Amino acid sequence: MPRGGVFKDERRSGCGRGPGILQERSRMIARETAQLLRLITGPFLVVDGACEVVFANQSFCELLKWEKGRLIGRSFMELVAEPREKTRQTLKLFFGSGEWLVGRLSLHKGDGSRLEFPCKGCVMQRPSPGQQLLVIIQFDEPIQFQALVQKVEELNTEIRRRRLVEEQLRERSVKLEQEEDALRESEHFLSCVIDHIPNLLFVKDANDLCFVRFNKAGEALLGYTREELLGKNDYDFFPKAQADFFVAKDRAILDSAEPLDIPEEPISTRLLGLRYLHTKKIPIFAGDGSPRYLLGISEDITERKREKDALRENEEKLRSLYELSPLGIALTDMNGRYVEFNESFRRICGYSEEELKTLDYWTLTPRKYEADEARHLESLAGTGRYGPYEKEYVRKDGSLIPLRFNGILVTGRDGRMYIWSIVEDITESKRAEMELRAASLYSRSLIEASIDPLVTISPEGKITDVNLATEAITGRKRSELIDTDFADNFTEPDKARAGYRQVFARGFVRDFPLTLRHISGKETEVNYNASVYLNEEGEVAGVFAAARDITEHKRAEAARTQLAAIVEFSNDAIIGKTPDGIITSWNKGAERIYGYSADEVLGKSITLLGPERHAEIHGLLETIRKGGTVVNHETERVCKGGALIHVALTLSPIRDASGNISGISTIARDITERRQAETELRALKNELEQRVVERTRQLEAANKELEAFAYSVSHDLRTPLRAIDGFSRILLDEYPGKLDKEGRRLLNVVRDNTCRMGQLIDDMLKFSRTGRVELTLSLIDMERLAHEVFEELRPAGAGDRLQLEIEAIPPAMGDSAMMRQVFVNLLSNAIKFSHSRDIARIKVGGSIAGSEAVYYVMDNGVGFDNQYVDKLFGVFQRLHSVNEFEGTGIGLAIVKRIITRHGGRVWAEGEVGRGATVHFTLPVRVCAD
Repeated sequence: MPRGGVFKDERRSGCGRGPGILQERSRMIARETAQLLRLITGPFLVVDGACEVVFANQSFCELLKWEKGRLIGRSFMELVAEPREKTRQTLKLFFGSGEWLVGRLSLHKGDGSRLEFPCKGCVMQRPSPGQQLLVIIQFDEPIQFQALVQKVEELNTEIRRRRLVEEQLRERSVKLEQEEDALRESEHFLSCVIDHIPNLLFVKDANDLCFVRFNKAGEALLGYTREELLGKNDYDFFPKAQADFFVAKDRAILDSAEPLDIPEEPISTRLLGLRYLHTKKIPIFAGDGSPRYLLGISEDITERKREKDALRENEEKLRSLYELSPLGIALTDMNGRYVEFNESFRRICGYSEEELKTLDYWTLTPRKYEADEARHLESLAGTGRYGPYEKEYVRKDGSLIPLRFNGILVTGRDGRMYIWSIVEDITESKRAEMELRAASLYSRSLIEASIDPLVTISPEGKITDVNLATEAITGRKRSELIDTDFADNFTEPDKARAGYRQVFARGFVRDFPLTLRHISGKETEVNYNASVYLNEEGEVAGVFAAARDITEHKRAEAARTQLAAIVEFSNDAIIGKTPDGIITSWNKGAERIYGYSADEVLGKSITLLGPERHAEIHGLLETIRKGGTVVNHETERVCKGGALIHVALTLSPIRDASGNISGISTIARDITERRQAETELRALKNELEQRVVERTRQLEAANKELEAFAYSVSHDLRTPLRAIDGFSRILLDEYPGKLDKEGRRLLNVVRDNTCRMGQLIDDMLKFSRTGRVELTLSLIDMERLAHEVFEELRPAGAGDRLQLEIEAIPPAMGDSAMMRQVFVNLLSNAIKFSHSRDIARIKVGGSIAGSEAVYYVMDNGVGFDNQYVDKLFGVFQRLHSVNEFEGTGIGLAIVKRIITRHGGRVWAEGEVGRGATVHFTLPVRVCAD
């Protein structure tokens, strides 16, 4: 920390001339200059009137890559890149003016390159005659003074050196004059520096913290003159809160003897209002160590703060828009990896933030969009943007989500290219489009589904649209009908024209009769019903007309007449009655079946025919009154003579034009003869069932005999087989010398075949048992069962050459012993047929597919030719010779029988040399949930 200091207290007038005083003032000027320059940290240099560089700080040397030793004493014009002459004339123009020079310079760097940047300079006149002018050039914002300390200290060293020389000369008057001149010059130099620094610079008395020095920049900033400021303190100019803050900081600096950097502090000015300063303060002590002054320099950062605040506010707004936007926003690198994205984009994709940052858009994009992606990337490279572009993403749950993309190409802070994309979830708009399309199709389908010809007519009488029924009834296509006169399609055009004009006049017509003419000449009588329709503005846009073909109506009238005749002469009794059961009509069939004439029953209750069970009749009537129907209700009725007959009744309601039930129609069929036939048939059925029971008993006995026979045959066959095998082994063991090589081979062949025959017998018995054993269903862990069976079958020493992969497969309800046999047969086959592979791989899996659970066993073995797949599940069917692979050829037949008994299916797939897969299913109804 510097000791002492004689910043000129502008409150005082004059100073002593003694040698000690001059020396002290010189030293204080040096220290003050050093303190001042220590506050400047930006690049700057000092040039004299001859354009020679007399000082450059370290920041300037580093910026232009020059060594300081190579700069000092060098002509400043050697550093200027262009235009030199213009720069020289500009400097000459400003020397002696005392004004600021503002502009841009292009300078040579030490490495040979050029650097162009803004600069500021000021020109100062030394007071001594013959002294050259100096210019301080500042090259950066904010102005920094740190490195000037070295130069001022060098000047101070020079002053001390001169003082020693002067002391040696002992020429007191000359020395005093020189020191006084030097002091005045230093004071003037310091004053020029202080007054021309564009930042507020002040000096306070350490005791009362009153201002003792203030520069021009400070006057301009605060709006007070030096005369108003000097001798006053902060409380005389600023609000108490601000003054308290300034004083507290000042006292803390003086107490700690440490400089303080205050990045931001508010200050109230007279003319400019509230401003914000970046202030650096340094305590200056006298030679005895006591605090004497407080030096401060403040840069007005108000505009920078406002820009930063505005930028921060804009960034916060953009960040809020970014985070709260319902649109997905994502930044990706050129490889498609997600660098940044908002919550909406994450929600669209369905991944967590950590998961999404490990993915790229190629992972989320279905392969069907690869060509479109390539085209849009080409557009992005050419124009810097892409979209709008619609495609789908695959969400985390596997679902597809429709999206609309827009994007631009940007350069990141690291100089690399990135893509900003805006992603809109268009699920709802797609759904709305589909609903609108569906509604349009629905409306059109309603029109097209109409069996009546429909047409729309413009106010000019031109056809604007028709349906298929209109095309059919006129014989002309829609394209031929549109824009033609509506009236031209009728036998009476004037009448048709009057009809639609009547619609425009009255708003509608009902049952307007016309005759349509087909292009073939065929005529169709129709009744038209029409009304006007309005546009969105509520104006009449045209007429909507529907034609009802009354040809069928006329035919229906004829049919009704015919039906009445049919009813009258039907063999069935057709009876009409009121909802209360009063007979209103009685046909010839009713007279024949019941024996009553129409005159005898009309107006009487239908209970007349009931055999003392009127409750049944009333129940039937109530069913019809409630809107129900009765179909083929078989019951008994009493004829006129008292005979009881069987009838089948069908009752239905008769409704009037308003839909109310006005009557009941009853059709009665005499089924007496059918009932007699059914009685006889029932007797025959009982007799047949008795015969089936007897035959079943006989079949069970035969099955037991067959089973006993099978075991007997098995035993009888094993005895000679054991004898053959035993005697063959005796020959091999006891007569080896009498048998040549061929004899021994033949005996071994005999023994091998007896063993194979024994295995065939065992497999046949096992195959037979699978069809007889009763199923015992239980819950089976199929995954665990497959593991257990595989470990039982794994050959010793197989090691890593035999690998099993079991996927998560559903459990099943089945017979556990039989399911174990299924896995034993399938896994043993898989091991057997893949043992020749360097690494045998077996895979077991399964899943639920609709109403079935599907399981499979896959291997990478020798496989088979698919044209022989039908032979795989037959008894004793083999696709490979015994010499290649051992076995009896019955294992898959057992598998098929077990699966079939469980209600499932079994099939196989394979390819020669590529392995085989056997699938089997179990119905879901027997599978675990």
